[in-house]
Amino acid sequence: GKGELSQLSYKVNLNEALYFGSPILVETGSKLQLHEDVIPLKGRFEVDWKTDVPQDLNHSSVYLDGRNPKYVGGEWYSEGIQFKPKEFGTYMILSDNEEPTIRPRLVNSQNLQFTIADKLSGIKSIECFVNKEWVKMEYEYKNGLISSEKLDNSKPFEGEVDLYVTDNANNKAQYSSKL
Repeated sequence: GKGELSQLSYKVNLNEALYFGSPILVETGSKLQLHEDVIPLKGRFEVDWKTDVPQDLNHSSVYLDGRNPKYVGGEWYSEGIQFKPKEFGTYMILSDNEEPTIRPRLVNSQNLQFTIADKLSGIKSIECFVNKEWVKMEYEYKNGLISSEKLDNSKPFEGEVDLYVTDNANNKAQYSSKL
């Protein structure tokens, strides 16, 4: 039940991650508390959380609880999820079904610039093509700005522009235009 301590719901393998101490595990409903987040860790550790497996596995993952939940990920299996956090704290499972947003800022023969954002799980990959040819994009994480890096200055961008942005929960957004 909610609020009760559960002794058999997870297994933690700390290996070399700990400087000192051992984890205190408290499970309350849909959250898993791994000690306090004040203990410094040297690396990631493994957690096997036996919990209700959601219907929507593709979009559901473990997040570190907080004002802005932080994506951690995890691999689902029949009895729960295994994940490798790098810090103590309270973890929860959230579902992200919203695709990232793409806003064109400058799309012309010399420059391709977009503002991209993702509300929950964060950006996993960015792929841009002009006439099916891959274009390298620089990602300025702080401002969510991506911009093209022209490798051959003599050749302007022209034709079909296709941009695909995927978040960590496998939601994909697409922007297409013609130059």
